[in-house]
Amino acid sequence: RGGRGGRGGRGGRGGRGGEPKSANDYDGPTGDSFPPAMPVASLDAPEGSEFVDIDGSTLEGGGQVIRQSMALASIVNRPLHIRYIRAGRDKPGLAAQHLTGVNLVSEVCSGTLAGNSLRSCELKYVPGAPRGGEYRAMIPSAGSIILLMQISLPPLLFTESQTTLTLGGGTNAEMAPQLDYFTLVFLPTATRFGVHAHCELLRRGFFPRGQGEVHLVVDPLAVLAPVTAVDRGDIVSVHVLAFTAGDVPRPVAERMAVAAKKMLAWYFNGTDRSALDAI
Repeated sequence: RGGRGGRGGRGGRGGRGGEPKSANDYDGPTGDSFPPAMPVASLDAPEGSEFVDIDGSTLEGGGQVIRQSMALASIVNRPLHIRYIRAGRDKPGLAAQHLTGVNLVSEVCSGTLAGNSLRSCELKYVPGAPRGGEYRAMIPSAGSIILLMQISLPPLLFTESQTTLTLGGGTNAEMAPQLDYFTLVFLPTATRFGVHAHCELLRRGFFPRGQGEVHLVVDPLAVLAPVTAVDRGDIVSVHVLAFTAGDVPRPVAERMAVAAKKMLAWYFNGTDRSALDAI
């Protein structure tokens, strides 16, 4: 990957130089894929409160600013005003994945949104109370389902009843956590904090069409439990999962698995790295 391009003024920041096309910036979805949005200027903060202003160009200026801001604002019930959304990207503003996540959180929290349109660089959000129930959010591209769960899971922990999400999009998208990381690493770690959630993979989805589907069931909790994590333990085994999709034949996955096995053998057993040249 090429390095990041320099930033200009707020009127036009440079993006990352040489960055590969990602599912978040896939050109497939259009504004017609989403409900019409309220103009930003038309939404005021509730009486007695003020918007928390967030600069979306902070640090790398990506979508994580949106996800964390929306999730935390929903939990503490604070109105939010985000400007310069994804200003550090080649294509600034809300892409399909971000917009789907924003709309999902607002629905779950009975909130009000303004500026929630495709490629919008400014957004206002007034949250209500998170509600359990059944919700469906489908990204019309291969945008990451895992990032939908990332933005929605925190407020779902503090509802009054169980929640079931049906989510569609990419399960193994570029520049985003993989579904397998979410289920095998994140959820077991979250369980230590008292989180009870179950993720079921119905169908994998890949760039550019996505069309994967996942069910996430979340139980509410009263408070997160403290965790002591000072000993990482010893690695006792490593499992490699390799898969292909579409027209890519099975032998490709088998070659990936063999290559991973050789690399891991070198890493853990001190195998001469020159043995990897034949991979």
